[in-house]
This record gives sequence, structure tokens and C-alpha cells, in this order.
Amino acid sequence: MLRVSLRNIAAHKVRLLLSVLAVVLGTAFVTGSLVFTSTLKNTFDGLLEQGTADLSVQIEPADPRGAGVPFGVAEEVLEVPGVAAAVPGVSGTVVVFNADGTPYQSGGAPSEGIAWIEPERAVGSSNELVDGRAPAADGEVVLPAGVLEGRVSRSATPRRSTPPPTACWM
Repeated sequence: MLRVSLRNIAAHKVRLLLSVLAVVLGTAFVTGSLVFTSTLKNTFDGLLEQGTADLSVQIEPADPRGAGVPFGVAEEVLEVPGVAAAVPGVSGTVVVFNADGTPYQSGGAPSEGIAWIEPERAVGSSNELVDGRAPAADGEVVLPAGVLEGRVSRSATPRRSTPPPTACWM
């Protein structure tokens, strides 16, 4: 039996080599997929934890695609014993346009716009301005420093493509 097996392997060397190659490549592909998935998960988990590290409670709507939590809830939350601060926030997907009117492509995760909250009012850590000033009027925005290094003009007018918010997250 051994002699027949060895003779068969010797007669079909290419088949054996291709079978071994298929097993090695399949194993490498599965391993690479698992490593990539784990790395991606850790990256997004880190981003989410970074934004909520100093929060004790965050109130969110039951339906994340719904209208959100009414702004009046912040006042109600402040009346709860032990609550030091409650800051409503507004967020949503945004598109930044280049000076020529084309959408800016960051090549990264989808762009999310959030309401500017002055550092003294913020719960936990807040964003730090590197250059310029905080928005003070309608039509003013704060952009990450890397965006202006690209094609977005400082004088570009922000445009809203969605209706104004009627609710918030806290």
C-alpha cells in the first residue's frame, strides 16, 4: 500500500504541489482576514472610547436613525440628584465641498459633524483649537487641521444638505 501511494505521489508531483499550495494560501487568506477584522474592530473601538471616556451616562434615542432625544431632556436630566452637567449635542453625517464645488474625499471613515461646545461647558474632554477661532455665527464651521492642507478653501461656504436638527444626543 505504501509503495502504491509513493508511486502515485511521484507520478503526480504537480498535483501534490498545487494541493499543498492551495492549503497554504487558503490558510493565509483566512488568517489575514481575521487579523484585518481584529485590527479594524480595535481601531473603531478606540475611536468610540476616546469620544466617551469621561462620560458616566449617555442618553441616546431608542431608534438610532430616528429624530434623536428632544433638547428639553437636558434640562430634566440636570434636575436629577447627583448630575453635575448635561450638555446636549447634535451630530450627523456631513459632506465638505472643495472650493470648486466637488465633494471633498478624505479617503477615511465617513465625515461626521458635531455641534461645537465651548470647552468650559463640555462634559469631559473637548476638542482643542489649533488655529483660528471657534464658530460664532451661522455658516461657520471648525475643520480638522489636515483638511485645509488639501483642497478645501478657507473661504468656502459651508452648505447644509439635510434639514436642521430638532433633537440631540447627550
